[in-house]
Amino acid sequence: MTLLITLCRVVSHQFPYEPFQFKKLRLTFPEAVKLVNEANDPEIKMTDFDDFSTPAEKLLGRIVKEKYQTDFFVVDKFPTAVRPFYTMLDAEDPRYSNSYDFFMRGQEIVSGAQRSKCRTLYCCCSAELIIRTCSSRPCRTREPCQGLVH
Repeated sequence: MTLLITLCRVVSHQFPYEPFQFKKLRLTFPEAVKLVNEANDPEIKMTDFDDFSTPAEKLLGRIVKEKYQTDFFVVDKFPTAVRPFYTMLDAEDPRYSNSYDFFMRGQEIVSGAQRSKCRTLYCCCSAELIIRTCSSRPCRTREPCQGLVH
């Protein structure tokens, strides 16, 4: 850790930056949307089922920094419609998914999700599950997910 601190100081002489603040913070997607909307930015309005735009992510980063004094945070339970079809639905509210983004100062740095449960250890998903899930989400093809089902 001492070496890392030393290296950060060396880099900061060439490229000055504000030191990072870190506290554990996990927001659900609706909580994050509420924070963004409460900022009353006329250019950024979201519903609980919209995905974040880049300006909305940056605004959320500024809000989180001011309100929680942290540069790092997680947003969990993204809307099902804005995540890939193979993302596990939330057990309590299938409009949301078991997916998350990690943010650093309002910039998404990591994204992930729990994958839908498999019927067997050797298959990704059943054909019925793929078709049902794809059919319920916006798709860019006329025949949703047809290439995934044999």
